[in-house]
Amino acid sequence: MFSDMTEEMVRTAVRGWYDPFKSQKLGNVCVVKGCGLPAAYHLCPEHAVPGAVVEVLPGKPNVIGHWFAERKGNHFLLLLNDWSLGAVFGNRKQFEKRLISEGYTRVCLMPTVEDVFIVFRRYPRVIHTPYESLNDLEADRDC
Repeated sequence: MFSDMTEEMVRTAVRGWYDPFKSQKLGNVCVVKGCGLPAAYHLCPEHAVPGAVVEVLPGKPNVIGHWFAERKGNHFLLLLNDWSLGAVFGNRKQFEKRLISEGYTRVCLMPTVEDVFIVFRRYPRVIHTPYESLNDLEADRDC
């Protein structure tokens, strides 16, 4: 079914915008190591970030956070799902530290969908892409 995901673009509808500061049904468990608190999606209210709610696989929604950042004169909207944020980085602060260590500046989480649209209007050539570690990209080039 998903045999060659790297070769195709997966399209999905955005189901809405998640605001972790509003009351949510907490039917899951936070994926941050050692946390285990109730979560609306993959992160508890303490670790959650705002973002677009998408469902790539039926019944498996994710929250996709959008970070604006600059690097080498280019503007980016970097996307990271809530599971990866929690399981890989632990929290927003650690992820933003990683971005800065990779040379990104002006790192800023977009708190609302309106902020995302403002970025598109202000920076029409913004690169809207899923986050992939620059270290991983360089390692792939060495193969």
